Amino acid sequence: MAEAREQVEAKRLAYGWNFPHVWLSFLAAIFLQSLILPCMCMEGTVKGWIALGVDMLVLIRVAIAWVRNETGRGWLFYVILLYTSAFWIEGIVWLYTGHH
Repeated sequence: MAEAREQVEAKRLAYGWNFPHVWLSFLAAIFLQSLILPCMCMEGTVKGWIALGVDMLVLIRVAIAWVRNETGRGWLFYVILLYTSAFWIEGIVWLYTGHH
């Protein structure tokens, strides 16, 4: 029983990254970032630059994973990072600007 479970887990990890889900998370992140982060002030500009920087870093990392045909569940970290980026960027800027 345990051996069969290990075989299933090994087969699942050998598949590689779920790139369609990663691309979907990019779209969701861009939508949420454009919905939550903008404001007509310097603070909004800073939020936009931070979001762009995070998106570009993740895009570079995903490209490296694609070129190297990486396997495993590392892509989940980047999907979660992208889905939540608008919220934690907002929180970081809020804390940094002294609104607490």
